[in-house]
Amino acid sequence: MAKTYMCAATPSRTPKTIKGQTASEKFASFRSNRHPRPILVPKPKAIMFFKSRLLAYNVHLGFSLGLYLAVVAIFFIDKGVDLWLLGVVLGAGSVVTAVMELPLGSLADQYGRLRIFRIGLGLAIIALAPLAFSNSLLIFILSAMLNGIARALHSGSVDAWYVQELHARGAADKVERYAGHMSAALCIGVAAGASVGGYIPAAMPDLGAISGTEWNPIFAALSALVLLLLSYGLFYEGENHDQHPDQNPVAGQLRQTLVQSAQNPFVLELLITIAMAGLAMVAVEFFWQPRLRQIVPDISYTVFGWMTAGYFIMGALGSVLIGPLAKALKLSPTAQVRLVPVFLLAALLALGWADHAAGFVLLYLGFMLLYAILYPAVFTQTNRFARNQNRSTMQSLISLSFRFGCGMI
Repeated sequence: MAKTYMCAATPSRTPKTIKGQTASEKFASFRSNRHPRPILVPKPKAIMFFKSRLLAYNVHLGFSLGLYLAVVAIFFIDKGVDLWLLGVVLGAGSVVTAVMELPLGSLADQYGRLRIFRIGLGLAIIALAPLAFSNSLLIFILSAMLNGIARALHSGSVDAWYVQELHARGAADKVERYAGHMSAALCIGVAAGASVGGYIPAAMPDLGAISGTEWNPIFAALSALVLLLLSYGLFYEGENHDQHPDQNPVAGQLRQTLVQSAQNPFVLELLITIAMAGLAMVAVEFFWQPRLRQIVPDISYTVFGWMTAGYFIMGALGSVLIGPLAKALKLSPTAQVRLVPVFLLAALLALGWADHAAGFVLLYLGFMLLYAILYPAVFTQTNRFARNQNRSTMQSLISLSFRFGCGMI
């Protein structure tokens, strides 16, 4: 479908002729100088419509995730999985994602970012659908592994697609703002999905073998199926980069990206920064609930629920705030990548020393706010150093670095 653009006017120039030109050559020279090739500038309405579609996609994706995440641990416990096996089931998907993320992420650059995204979403639906009807530990592990492959396929595909689309529309300067807004939309979607998902087990009736939390993966799969169908309208522009898998196979694509990253000191700095951010995030996730209960032994479970909701609220708030904040303080994405981790480290150390509930809660929410502020800058810098042909692979490399940091604890 054709994109809508405005043409920026360029001043006409007096044609220059060369001695010895024929009449037709002089006329062609006159035409090329009087009517130069137009500069394409996106219409404001067109770019806003594009952004609204991306926001709708992220909210819907987050909502689908939240429907299942709200009860994921309780779901498996209700199925009779022991607590020590719960870690095996949930960890199986993470291990597969970490191993397969980079090679599968490069497939998006080779065979089409939207195509690979849709295959990944389809696999996620297949992984979720049978959970409600099975009590087999093997099925649970296979489902988690398939879901891990789906996440690896999805990693960076749509992000790389919309960044490339922004470049094509002449809006490359909006990448950081878009990254923040998309992250906020995803957090809002997850929070909304988790809220609805918490009511599903009690609201839905018992239908034969399906009851309680078994409804959650069914609704999550149905929501993902709707998103898969809607994606053909949400991303109606189609693929926006050249795909030549025969000229540069996956192994060559990976080698090219890794060499490019190793030769660029700032890309290495990005990889280390996001790995340390992952390490800090997991440390806080493992630490905050036991520590808060230690500070307030008789604390209500309601507080834990509000703290979890606060996590998503801070994620949305930080992603939106960083744009105007960076503009007011004149902080470039490079400065943000180097400055925000310092404040993250300070918040992490302060959390360890906090011994009052109010201070601990504020520091926890502040840490999550800072983490959300860091993401758009990392995303922007990643795409600044990525090339069109390996943009999705670079996104997967950054994601893999984060997972590596998470796995260090």
